[in-house]
Amino acid sequence: MRPFSKFIVLAAMVTAPLMAFAQSDIAPPAPVTHAAVEAQLATLERAGYMPRAKDHAYPADVQAAESKVARQQISSPTRTASAP
Repeated sequence: MRPFSKFIVLAAMVTAPLMAFAQSDIAPPAPVTHAAVEAQLATLERAGYMPRAKDHAYPADVQAAESKVARQQISSPTRTASAP
């Protein structure tokens, strides 16, 4: 084997394991709790979404409710408690 070929093979052997761990610092998504799902559904229902078993307008009506909730959150941001 030529010296340059040996260098390429050695470099590939060294960098391959490093590339496997390249994205290991990305945090996994937080688990969604049942209570969080119920709260989100309640918010969507207050915005006009009515879940049904046979909903022929499913994507459109839930997306409309989600955009309404997003507009409400933008127009009136949640208040944070301030220290006395």
